[in-house]
Amino acid sequence: MQQAHAPDQAIIRQHLAQTYAIEACTIEQIERGNDPQAALYLVQTREQQYFLKLKHGSIYHAGVLLPRYLKDRGVAAVVAPVDTRTQQLWGRCQQFHSVLYPYIEGATGMDHGMSAQQWQSFGQQLRRIHTMQVRPPLRHMLRWENFRPPWLPTVQAIHQSINTWPIGDSYSAELIDFWRIKAREISYVIERISELGNYLRVNARNFGLSHGDIHTANIVLDQIQQINIVDWDYPLFAPKERDLRFVVGSVIGVPVQRHEEQWFFEGYGQPTIDYKALAYYRYERVIQDLGDYAQRVLLRRDAPQTIKQAALQSLRSRFLAGNIIESAYQADRAS
Repeated sequence: MQQAHAPDQAIIRQHLAQTYAIEACTIEQIERGNDPQAALYLVQTREQQYFLKLKHGSIYHAGVLLPRYLKDRGVAAVVAPVDTRTQQLWGRCQQFHSVLYPYIEGATGMDHGMSAQQWQSFGQQLRRIHTMQVRPPLRHMLRWENFRPPWLPTVQAIHQSINTWPIGDSYSAELIDFWRIKAREISYVIERISELGNYLRVNARNFGLSHGDIHTANIVLDQIQQINIVDWDYPLFAPKERDLRFVVGSVIGVPVQRHEEQWFFEGYGQPTIDYKALAYYRYERVIQDLGDYAQRVLLRRDAPQTIKQAALQSLRSRFLAGNIIESAYQADRAS
């Protein structure tokens, strides 16, 4: 989110005092995350630090309620929101919803790497999440996997129009040329994820609770090297492979090594992997990245050049050897 769209710090300070009974000494905006509708802040009081998220528009209530539900039932690694003065888990600050969390000082698992003990702990905690029984009313608030990738219509629309797409600047020209070169491969990915989605809508079994985006950048290692699971924006009921895609042969961010997988499953247990589901989720990530990065270059005319350049580089990298498309093909072949 651009700084101009965020509330004034004086308004945020007043909101924290009125809604959370917190007197902020400093409020520092953090440039992190991929949600253009969210502004993130590090809040320092005399006693401790907090992480404040201001989300423009609506919020997914289940994504705020679930971490507290899990924390209250003994899933120690979950980072849950702080109550407001009225015992709610979110507030309102002008046109924003506010959610306040304890700030976990430390590096992410992706940046720092994780030890055998941390991978085992990750496996244990994720197994508890996957097997947690969620009771109403929260159960009815959580989404269920429908195997219809939300970014697929965007990718299909761009793909169908790419040969006549108007060139706006050098970044869009380069992306259009690259997309045309990769058109046959993109056509295959679109076709294959549609086939797998149709199959899984009929045949998928054993849905459980899923974090939804549990790569190691969403695991924070605190000062005593305990793992902390953050970023509960996309929880839902889904096959376990939705989360396990970030472990089994994962190349998202920093590739997960074979010995790290082994450490993880020492904690998680030894499940039977449904490679059709794993392939589907790998292709879904490809579709998400293609749609997200392409729209930043082609559809967001006001996007800064730095955003467009980074998006173009990221899109191109998905087709490199050893990246996510190749890992999707590998899972598909194993199915």
